[in-house]
Amino acid sequence: MFVNGSVLTSVQMFIRHGDRTPTSAIEADANVTWDCDGLGSYIYTSVENRVGQENSIKLQNAVARQTIVSPGKSPFSRYNWKGSCSPGQLTPLGAQQHRTLGSILREIYINRWKFLPTEFDPSTLYVRSTDFWRTQQSAESLVTGLYLPQVTEGRPPIFHMEVVPSSVDYMTVNRNLCPKARDLESAIKGGANYQRVHSNSNTLTREVRDIMGRHSNLLDTVLPRLCHKMEPYCEEGKSGRCITPAMSDLVVTKSSLETSILYRDAPQSRQYLRLGMGPLAKEIVDNFVTASQRTTLSRRSSSNVPQFKLYSGHDGTIGPLLGLLESTDLRWPPYASNLIFELWTAPSGERFVRIFQNGNIMQTTTKWCNLEWCPISQFVANMEKYIPQDILDECETEY
Repeated sequence: MFVNGSVLTSVQMFIRHGDRTPTSAIEADANVTWDCDGLGSYIYTSVENRVGQENSIKLQNAVARQTIVSPGKSPFSRYNWKGSCSPGQLTPLGAQQHRTLGSILREIYINRWKFLPTEFDPSTLYVRSTDFWRTQQSAESLVTGLYLPQVTEGRPPIFHMEVVPSSVDYMTVNRNLCPKARDLESAIKGGANYQRVHSNSNTLTREVRDIMGRHSNLLDTVLPRLCHKMEPYCEEGKSGRCITPAMSDLVVTKSSLETSILYRDAPQSRQYLRLGMGPLAKEIVDNFVTASQRTTLSRRSSSNVPQFKLYSGHDGTIGPLLGLLESTDLRWPPYASNLIFELWTAPSGERFVRIFQNGNIMQTTTKWCNLEWCPISQFVANMEKYIPQDILDECETEY
């Protein structure tokens, strides 16, 4: 259990992007409107700065925007919706989800624990995102909530975000560069449990596909409309044949069952996660080891190692991490899902890890550790099971 007098040493947070538009449009979207005019998800240090006319860097406070002009300027407009959102873009609701989450973090890590400074200091915050607009906007929105718009005289602080190209990223399972992971995933999806999920939902999902013109990704297409309480998709020319709430619920339930099998419950899941999440598991461990080496109980390190590390990704980031940690709650991760890893230093000098899943201490199926106060040695031992010695060699090994 938590030891009084302990000092918060390091925090790593993983988020899924917020609410977004469908990742692609189909013909049935032609009369739907998705507006992103009020998104307001810009880097906070560039939005509300106030500098005098005499300041020579005034133009550095300009904000760049891009404008979506669909559907009017394309002859293919019937295959897209109306409004100012592009496919897969964060919506104003998604931005607000993360601004709200950021404000909650402010109460915890700034006001309560005094862990972060009250005003933005780039040296204390590391931000990393996948190479997608919606994940980058989600990270910006969260930081906007964490650090409210500030009046800055002179040169404003720089908000820096690292992005790894998708082709070589490791915040999701990189099936293209790891053939063995791809083979393992195929084996899991071909297994009896995974196929049973398909068989039990086959009739309804086939009907959903028929209504939507056999669009392949039902979750990414159905869920956004469901979340925004829009009119249901109906088969073209047949207004009475539409996707019902029961069908939408089935799509989400089916995805949750598939998520738990793929990332936790299949015989191949452990090996699949080792290859798919190994590099990220290593980064999490290395971050805590570095923080432990450079921080003492009496004084936080003056080095440039950020105290708070934020990673903005996808359901394909959160889901595998939940599986790796053996969470009891491995439903399909909803928008703005988050995992927080905290490293604490007790008065004795011992290190402990706490892990929160969407605001609650994570519970595990095997109870490998009490994640309310887990000795760092046990945490590292569990993570090391998923860290390959040579990821490239293991990825090429025949399955």
